Amino acid sequence: GFNSRDSSNSKKLQVSGMVESKSVGTLIQLQKKDRPQGLYVDRGVVSPKLGKSFSACSLASGLNFGSTKAMPEAAGAVAAAAVADRLHGSKEDRKLAIVLVGLPARGKTFTAVKLTRYLRWLGHETKHFNVGKYRRLKHGANQSADFFRPDNQEGIEARNEVAALAMEDMIDWMHGGGQVGIFDATNSTRKRRYMLMKMAEGNCKIIFLETICNDRNIIERNVRLKIQQSPDYADQPDYEAGLQDFLERLTNYEKVYEPVQEGSYIKMIDMVKGEGGQLQVNNISGYLPGRIVFFLGEFSSCSSAYFAYQAW
Repeated sequence: GFNSRDSSNSKKLQVSGMVESKSVGTLIQLQKKDRPQGLYVDRGVVSPKLGKSFSACSLASGLNFGSTKAMPEAAGAVAAAAVADRLHGSKEDRKLAIVLVGLPARGKTFTAVKLTRYLRWLGHETKHFNVGKYRRLKHGANQSADFFRPDNQEGIEARNEVAALAMEDMIDWMHGGGQVGIFDATNSTRKRRYMLMKMAEGNCKIIFLETICNDRNIIERNVRLKIQQSPDYADQPDYEAGLQDFLERLTNYEKVYEPVQEGSYIKMIDMVKGEGGQLQVNNISGYLPGRIVFFLGEFSSCSSAYFAYQAW
């Protein structure tokens, strides 16, 4: 695990929400000079009880972690926060878009599916929007790696077009009563993310959810699953040819990949192993975003579930 930094050199993140899980790990504050403002969840240290400074989370009242007021009873807290979100939040804040970010074969769709199920279980109207499905419907499922080249302007425009279509559909769905949209794509450049942020203005709040994996063995295993299960390679009988094409596609994405540094975001860094991973959080506030943060820290501790995967 990591050692706690001197709290005097760091700024506490303001997160409101009901902390349900007692095994999400130790919250470690970052020094501002080292990294952007945020918190890490150290997967290597499991704490049966959160420290005193984190034990009283505010709900609708806007208090921060560190408040000395006692936490309300769980049932009342959940009800109060849900009512407050509906009555006191702006129209934009009452609609939430979780925008996935990450290179291929990093488990974005797996994460999106699990999060969608969890939010529906909580009672929130939630829908998963997979941009890859829009791309296949409009441009076919057998696009080669050349379609994803960073110097292929026609391919870039085509991919941005289908991303905008998916975003428009998600916003329309929200206007019709939907609450949380899970926007599943690589979204690997700042230009693409700023396009989505512009479209979201006045419609919904965006939180970027970036999945990062540096373990080559895990990436290679995910790549094999991709070739075997993805609709993109359903018509490719030659496994090796499909593998080579996907590796070229992955290289194309890596050339232009820009990690998230803008807006509100959650970063899941090497969390598949269940220990030693990090959950980095920046500019996250509110009841529901707080629930999402702790859910991600909890379910990511089960590495074996990572490979019980459906097609990306």
